[in-house]
Amino acid sequence: MKLGDLNPNESAVLCALVGHMIRADGQVTDEEIDAMSKIADDMGLDQWRTAFRAVHGQYKTTDAVLEFAKTVERKEAKVCIESVLGDVAASDLLVASETRFLAAVTQNWT
Repeated sequence: MKLGDLNPNESAVLCALVGHMIRADGQVTDEEIDAMSKIADDMGLDQWRTAFRAVHGQYKTTDAVLEFAKTVERKEAKVCIESVLGDVAASDLLVASETRFLAAVTQNWT
């Protein structure tokens, strides 16, 4: 599945999860910004912007974003989103908070 194949809700979930992931360690690195830009390019800028606007300022806690993530139903979308989150986490030095968040997302969907 390609990022452009995500439906609007799945795109919004991805955007919310990516935002949470890049803030998980309390700092946003240039590598994470580059990873987010690649996601936007791969998804399509219009689709990314729409998703970003839909979630901007919402889902400020881990619990809130994980609850929102439960709205993703398609298995292939979950796999795609998990892969992207792993790429974002690995874009710079992987820290425990990012590992825990990624594990929480995966567990949330099982």
